[in-house]
Amino acid sequence: MGRYLTAADIEQRNPLMLTEAFRMTPGVQVVQTGYGRQGLRLRGGCVPIVWLDGMRIADGADELDWLVRPQDLM
Repeated sequence: MGRYLTAADIEQRNPLMLTEAFRMTPGVQVVQTGYGRQGLRLRGGCVPIVWLDGMRIADGADELDWLVRPQDLM
């Protein structure tokens, strides 16, 4: 279950920040979480669980842009 972005998906969307890659994903919203910071929310304001390279990332939905650059995933 869930939504996944492949390296090809990210490359096609060519985002400056990783959260931007999720902008067109159904049910996902990119929201402001602070000054110049973005995070991810699901319908109803739920915070998604983020997995990166098989590891669950605590607070990953709000720290994604600080953890990894889109270029590192392509």
